[in-house]
Amino acid sequence: MSKHTGATPAQMTTLLAIKHHPNMTVRELSAHFGISKSAITKIVDELLARNLVTREPDPEDRRSVSINLSDDGRSQFTKMKNQINAKLATIFAALSDDELEQLRGIFNKIKESS
Repeated sequence: MSKHTGATPAQMTTLLAIKHHPNMTVRELSAHFGISKSAITKIVDELLARNLVTREPDPEDRRSVSINLSDDGRSQFTKMKNQINAKLATIFAALSDDELEQLRGIFNKIKESS
């Protein structure tokens, strides 16, 4: 668990996915991350216990539920994003312009190969 955000990396990544893809089902989250439904259900249950997400009936399939950020989840997501950005700003501030340019090149190469 991150001491800065109070969330595990898996929880943070799941919140990010839900933020950018609202109304995902557990099955869709499972496929998105390439993990079992039981593994993603455990993460979603942890987020539910912290009131960061909601389970709502899927309007297209009554047998299924959609996962969305709660109001607390949206607020927590913004806080986590700001904390992460502040930490990254501190890290990147230690790099020279040349090092930042090298890093950009590496990131672009990774992006192009995926």
